[in-house]
Amino acid sequence: MRLYEMSRRLVHETSMAFHRYLLPAVNWGNRLICLKGAKGTGRTTFLLQHIRESFGEADDKCLFVSLDNIWFAAHDVIDLADWHWKHGGTHLFLDEVHHLRSWQTVIKNIYDSYPSLNIVYTGSSLLQLESKGGDLSRLRVPYTLPCLSFRENQVLEIDYPQIEDVSTATIIKAKKMLMVLAESVPQTPRMAQLYRELETDRNQGLKILKALARAGLLQLLSSQKVSLKDMSRPEKIFLDNVNLMHALVRDVDTGCARETFFLNQLRSAWHDVTYPAQGDFLVDGKWLFEVGGKGKKFAQIADVPDSFVVADDIEVGYGSKIPLWLFGFLY
Repeated sequence: MRLYEMSRRLVHETSMAFHRYLLPAVNWGNRLICLKGAKGTGRTTFLLQHIRESFGEADDKCLFVSLDNIWFAAHDVIDLADWHWKHGGTHLFLDEVHHLRSWQTVIKNIYDSYPSLNIVYTGSSLLQLESKGGDLSRLRVPYTLPCLSFRENQVLEIDYPQIEDVSTATIIKAKKMLMVLAESVPQTPRMAQLYRELETDRNQGLKILKALARAGLLQLLSSQKVSLKDMSRPEKIFLDNVNLMHALVRDVDTGCARETFFLNQLRSAWHDVTYPAQGDFLVDGKWLFEVGGKGKKFAQIADVPDSFVVADDIEVGYGSKIPLWLFGFLY
């Protein structure tokens, strides 16, 4: 079959010179694995490198296919899974599942029908894994690759319409919201004012805001640990990363950049970060952090247990004062 030839060729031509940090952290023994990430984060290369390391370059027990391949315009994914399993296949790698209609139901059917088949699938960071069709939330083990390039700026025009039923007008509003927020983050948002400026209502405005967060463009901070799905309004809004700040904002505020970097690094390393009553960030419900320059004092978090100052422009920490640059080694 031509797909097997293509799979072997892609594996053979994949460079092994550089690995994303997540590769050795994935438990590949799980039967259903989901890998999410924005465009340019390296999802496809990530899978191909794993296949080459674990199966070699010509092992037909594993099959890698991208669901944006024109082959699937006339063929069914379930039929492919059936063929693969009947011919000794043990692992099926499905790239770009957001190109497949009813993808959750399809994957759930494959998972249920072929108990000996291991499935790994990738998709846009916009994927809502717990909604519509077959619910995979109880079955799949999710992993997320954080941003690596600026290609995620294409998400609003390419991935958003494929995953959500949105109009051109909604895409334009999403772009406008991103630019409005980019000029003023981090902020405690005045949501009603923001929605009026976008000429939209609360429901659509919140939906766009959450889509920008799932796309890896914004970080929404709440005072409690809560999923995006259940969040009614954020306490504070940040751009996702400092590179994005410099791409969208002419004059980046240094203090804003420090906080954005800290939040991005902690969340990329799978820590829960919330907005506290005192200080800047509460991590994993216990550790309180205040972020600032080298002269930052403890006044705002004085006498709070397990509290720390994270300071920029210092090389070595002392006491409860930690250099900001050290958090860049979290992943």
